[in-house]
Amino acid sequence: MKLLAALLLAGSAVTLAPTATADASTPCDWVSVREATDILGQPVAATPRQAGCWYAISGEQPGLGISSEVLAPEAMPAAAEPVCITEPMTTPPSTTVIARLNDNRIYRATATYQSCDTVTRFARIAIDRFS
Repeated sequence: MKLLAALLLAGSAVTLAPTATADASTPCDWVSVREATDILGQPVAATPRQAGCWYAISGEQPGLGISSEVLAPEAMPAAAEPVCITEPMTTPPSTTVIARLNDNRIYRATATYQSCDTVTRFARIAIDRFS
């Protein structure tokens, strides 16, 4: 956890300003299947999860996709500015964007084999739907 906190504080800032409202009870609506498909460049299927939604990339490699979730403020450290963290040494390599929402909850999007630009585009859509 200390390593994650250090990475968050040292990470590059990403500007994600919330501008709309999202209903926390419908997490797969934060980013539509069509939007996720456009961003990832492959068809996806959305499956609700406890704290969010899993967008699985359709195809021959199960487990690839992007997760989108909102966590309680104390769930993990978060810098004042949103950050993107690339973890090339994890299996599979992953990229995470973390942002603090206006109500202090934490938004997190994590994808396998994706760039910061791709995950940031995805996160921007979801965060723009929160007020």
